[in-house]
Amino acid sequence: MNRTAHTAFFAISCFASVAHAQLLNEPPQIDETVEHGTPEYRSTFPSYDASLGTLPAQQGWTESNFNGDDQIIGQLFHLNASGSSAAAQVNSVGFDWSLGFRYSMTTRVPVGTVAVTFLGPGYRGGADLAARDAVGRQYGVLVGASSLVFSSQSNFSPDPLLTVSMPFDGASEFHTYTIVSDTDGATLEIDGIPRLHVPEGDLQAPGSPYIQWSIDGRANAVESEWASVVFGTAAGMPCTADLNNDGVLDIFDVFEYLADFNAGCP
Repeated sequence: MNRTAHTAFFAISCFASVAHAQLLNEPPQIDETVEHGTPEYRSTFPSYDASLGTLPAQQGWTESNFNGDDQIIGQLFHLNASGSSAAAQVNSVGFDWSLGFRYSMTTRVPVGTVAVTFLGPGYRGGADLAARDAVGRQYGVLVGASSLVFSSQSNFSPDPLLTVSMPFDGASEFHTYTIVSDTDGATLEIDGIPRLHVPEGDLQAPGSPYIQWSIDGRANAVESEWASVVFGTAAGMPCTADLNNDGVLDIFDVFEYLADFNAGCP
């Protein structure tokens, strides 16, 4: 085997080993077709069963309200076991290379044992988030551009799914926080730090992230001018085998390795 062939074989072997090692370090992959297409690489943490149930009647949320045109503006949502006030944490991370997003956080909540409650503006024109509504509760936080999709008939399960999808052109974090009211009653403390001021209509301002509901089973990436890090964001784990940093594992990463190797780069 000549030097060029040996180098190529070594590069491909290293590339495969690194990629395989990363897969081993990630949670188990899923191979179902998701609403926005089939990703080349995707993994998720375990998700919690959830019941779409009856959304808050005072905000006019019923299944009949939801169609492709309905939009909800907000940031906070609360998952709790049906009949219980205890919040259920949801941890789910997906990498969707096919969309060109380096990190796409997704929480898949199958119908089952958890009720979903949203605070913040409700179904078009709903009441704004009030500090008193959040005191002492634990919430999941959607940071930046996000979309929520309600699918009455999903592609990978006969049961309805609530999919919380967070497409990002960068890194992001999904986390649960305990929220309490600050002394002025207009600021919320998140994990003991005053971080969120909620004046009238603030969450409906132009450029704010919004949530899109749909029953057609398709998630549309939602653009947003607002990419606040008010809740704190953390860099996701990069793919070390993606040498050219284009979000795709392919032959061009091998070429990049060969170029670096021949140039004497480590």
